[in-house]
Amino acid sequence: MKSIILLISILLLNNLYSQEKFDVEVAEADYLFSNKEYKNAIIEYDKVIKGNDKESYNYYLRGLSKYNLEDNMGAIKDFTKAYLLIKNDALNGNWIYGPRTFKFNDTYMNAELGLSPVHKFFHLFLYRGHSKYKLEDYRGAILDLKEYIKYDNTDDDFPGIHKLIGDCYFMLQQYPEAIKFYTEAINLNPADKSAYFSRGVSFLNNDALESACIDLSKSGELGNEKAYELITEYCR
Repeated sequence: MKSIILLISILLLNNLYSQEKFDVEVAEADYLFSNKEYKNAIIEYDKVIKGNDKESYNYYLRGLSKYNLEDNMGAIKDFTKAYLLIKNDALNGNWIYGPRTFKFNDTYMNAELGLSPVHKFFHLFLYRGHSKYKLEDYRGAILDLKEYIKYDNTDDDFPGIHKLIGDCYFMLQQYPEAIKFYTEAINLNPADKSAYFSRGVSFLNNDALESACIDLSKSGELGNEKAYELITEYCR
């Protein structure tokens, strides 16, 4: 009987030790991530995920580390895994906030990231979409970026999303759609000389010369010297 009790005690201690070791690895990975030591963070997240491959937040943060290191394929893979897990992850509630969070002064914060605002899971659509854009998967990028703006259509946290969608449509030579999103970008930021320039070029490609010249002029007023090269060529 004593030997059975001793065995159970040893097993419990081993489980506690394993959990403590796992928690330390999570904290170390998050600390490295928060300090932008992305290569080392990935190494630690690899260990964490090996110990528990069911928590979506670890995939998300490893994906974001890869994104910051320009590993677009790796980032897309991790963001996709996080997305597939999120719907079954009870810790994430309404899919907006990740685990390891608490509420402070009515704001959700992340304990491991040094009291910085927590990453929201819908941000993965932004990062995955941008990764796809950089890999020239413009249709895939459009789908992800449009999903992102369902949650945040303000451009406040990540300025330039609407212009990026416009750029995707521009690369696909779908100029009316590009113009639509460049217009939204300008409405959100009337001082965006790049959005005026891109909309102007889209108007040129859509045979709307008058509108093109107006936008190029506005872009030039805002400091874009390249706009005057096109004005000289097309608007005289």
